[in-house]
Amino acid sequence: MKNSELKLIEQASLDWLKQNIQFIQAGEDIEVVTPLIGAYGDLVYCWIEKKRWLSNY
Repeated sequence: MKNSELKLIEQASLDWLKQNIQFIQAGEDIEVVTPLIGAYGDLVYCWIEKKRWLSNY
């Protein structure tokens, strides 16, 4: 595979992500909405949680 082909694939992948992934602020966390459909016909969501460190560490 040529380097130019790899660059085209990388760009197409990034374009797909930009068009199909949504980020939603949910309090201190971020909800990620995907175009994937789960077993029950619902959209698949995932969460990015803000890590809370204890001051003892």
